[in-house]
Amino acid sequence: MRAGLDPRTIYRVIGDGAGHSRMFQVRGPQMVAGRYDGATMKNEVWQKDMKIIGEFATRLGVPTPSSTPRRGLHRGDGAGIREAGHRRGVRGA
Repeated sequence: MRAGLDPRTIYRVIGDGAGHSRMFQVRGPQMVAGRYDGATMKNEVWQKDMKIIGEFATRLGVPTPSSTPRRGLHRGDGAGIREAGHRRGVRGA
């Protein structure tokens, strides 16, 4: 969008291509509308899911670099994101 692309066009192109997923179908319209408030998942559920995924990946010996910031998020205060070097917090965490 900062490159001047219309959010509706981005949504349509991604939705028609390999980037399509059920979650994109649900969240995409919210992104187009610029609505990022209102957490839709409890932090506890996310923690449980990330723990299960992390344990499974560890058993398989598979690295999960995209889930690295989760290590400090269990506190729910955004410190884990700051510790991971990210500059933005998670809304609703």
